[in-house]
Amino acid sequence: MTSVTSRCLSRSVNERALSSPLKWKHEALAVVKVKEIKTHSQIINCCQFCCQDEKFLTGSDNTTLSIWDCYTGRQLQSFHGHTHIVSGCSYHDSLNRIASVSWDTTLRFWDPETATELWSVSHDGLMTTCHVSLDGRLALAAGDDNIITMWDVSSRKRLYQLKGHKSTVMSCQFSPTINSFSSSSIDKTSRLWDMRLMKTLLTLRGHTNAVTSGCFSSDGRLLSTASWDKQVLLWDIATGSYRSAGPVALQNHEGNVSSCEISHNGTTLISSSYDHSVIVWNVDVHCPKLKLQGHTDWVLDCGISKDGNWVLSSSKDKTVRLWNIEGCENLQFAVDNMSQNLGLQTTVCETCGKQFAISHPNGPTKCVFCRLSLPSRSFTKIE
Repeated sequence: MTSVTSRCLSRSVNERALSSPLKWKHEALAVVKVKEIKTHSQIINCCQFCCQDEKFLTGSDNTTLSIWDCYTGRQLQSFHGHTHIVSGCSYHDSLNRIASVSWDTTLRFWDPETATELWSVSHDGLMTTCHVSLDGRLALAAGDDNIITMWDVSSRKRLYQLKGHKSTVMSCQFSPTINSFSSSSIDKTSRLWDMRLMKTLLTLRGHTNAVTSGCFSSDGRLLSTASWDKQVLLWDIATGSYRSAGPVALQNHEGNVSSCEISHNGTTLISSSYDHSVIVWNVDVHCPKLKLQGHTDWVLDCGISKDGNWVLSSSKDKTVRLWNIEGCENLQFAVDNMSQNLGLQTTVCETCGKQFAISHPNGPTKCVFCRLSLPSRSFTKIE
């Protein structure tokens, strides 16, 4: 049976979606509600909201795809056909179709209603990523052969094979404008491709390690990229301001960043990391709003619902988590606002890097939590 653990961390969100007799014992102190689904037997590599955010899709090391109900946590469909790790998936709402790629070197399309495979094609190397265009006509797939392949979905014919990256392509995504698409690679670069000329339009160099993920904003203006250098970079593709000022760097993760996604309204960005956390960012002011912690191993993928109220995360710890962040917009700035109201100043802890309030400029340089964690004074035992 599906095991769903609901931990209450607030009382202001949808009770129907998170009803469970299991509640966190410090409920009164909590800010975010989270559902944990623990029925997977192996690592979950990818996840995505689907079906108008009422369901979500996962791909696992156990070679299967699964569709789950967001409200009950119940598994609705399981897709069998891949013979190796499922490394990437893409759901298309209007087509009602699922695309998936695997280390078995195949790209497969599925009918989510019947869980049947519609068609599949083989590549020369193991596959890592796939994406379907907004109009549903085209599909991208890429992997460790460094080549991006474009397919016509209706005719199932290969249209182009695009070369340019010097190492494994980790992510590819169509722009909402359908005139371009992006790709990210272990070669430390992201590329923007012109679909009319079928060649590289821009090569973005800003990361110092493998680029694992790329995501456009819904208006196509911004491109976010995540990297093993522990950063998420924001590139203003529309104005090209990064050419003179560089991309905007979002830095708060303590481990490699595995995935990122921009919300539909463009105000929020989420990123997942090997530091076991998901961070929710304010895109306008380039600051973190929330750090969602609870996974016990690498968080490999993340997604955000269209209304921006739910965050989805999948992990090497074999769990999927649904986080309700509705009403949590101003939590990150609570310390700043409280300090201003009390006439206090804020500083950054020299140990953990977090902000805390001080009453005068020559106050402590470490927050109370880091000061409490210091070793106690040692005493010489007298015989």
